[in-house]
Amino acid sequence: MISGGTLETLKQGVIVAGASGLDLTGLTIATSTLVEVAGGGTATLVSGTIDAGALVVTLSGGTLLVSGTLTNGGTLFADAGGGLLEIASGAVVKGGVVEINNGDVELLSGSSTTAEIVFTSTGTGGLSLEGTGSVTYSGLRISGFGGVGGAATEQFIDFTQVTSGAGVSAHYVSTAAHSGLLEVTSGATLLAEVTLVGAYTSATIFNVGSGIDGGIAITDPPSGIVGGGIVTLASLTNNGAAHGTDSNAGASNVALLGNYMASLFAAPEGEVGSATAQEAPAQAALAHPHA
Repeated sequence: MISGGTLETLKQGVIVAGASGLDLTGLTIATSTLVEVAGGGTATLVSGTIDAGALVVTLSGGTLLVSGTLTNGGTLFADAGGGLLEIASGAVVKGGVVEINNGDVELLSGSSTTAEIVFTSTGTGGLSLEGTGSVTYSGLRISGFGGVGGAATEQFIDFTQVTSGAGVSAHYVSTAAHSGLLEVTSGATLLAEVTLVGAYTSATIFNVGSGIDGGIAITDPPSGIVGGGIVTLASLTNNGAAHGTDSNAGASNVALLGNYMASLFAAPEGEVGSATAQEAPAQAALAHPHA
């Protein structure tokens, strides 16, 4: 267990959480620090801070569990297939970006986040949302879902509290330019809704299939999204412009992701942990365009 203080790695340093797990409770993960959770490892964040430009990545077989209040100015990245980011019941992630490539993100019932949920343009991962009854997931914003032109057909949003059955459908309702609601309904009854950011159309009808635990999984058929997601790690939203600030956090996150990709091809100097424990993602993490 590492409790309190600041976790910082220099240059392209990497912390790898192995099978024994890594408890990062109460830490500040500093700018330009990269934490990888891979190979069956589990890292736990009960509370703490992720500074702008810091990156926490779950790779194949790795799990990151957030179980308290996390102040996030950086990026939590569910990268490779088999990697899981779980925000536990009662946990709160404040700000930053939660990005989904080929890994999965789960928000358990009673958790919340004001982080921007960003799907990469060619990823295959998904977002699972728990809850009971009619749920609006207030404050949750999702961008990039479905990729460009609906090409990322394997991406999914799983509403575990909605029972699949006849009459259940999902569609898009525009509320503003490049923003609207993904609504799940049964007849005139609203079962769940969540905010989507992107160039969707009000005529979009999403596919409804079987999800986990008896719930439903929403996927975007081809051409369901006109222009793809508009929010990236370097966007004005992530840089703070949408909130009256100018932190340039997005640019820092993109720079760190670049260093992360470079580290896959050469062992970084000053690395912490075994280089053999690192796993390359199934595909490039920077597949989506920069704003």
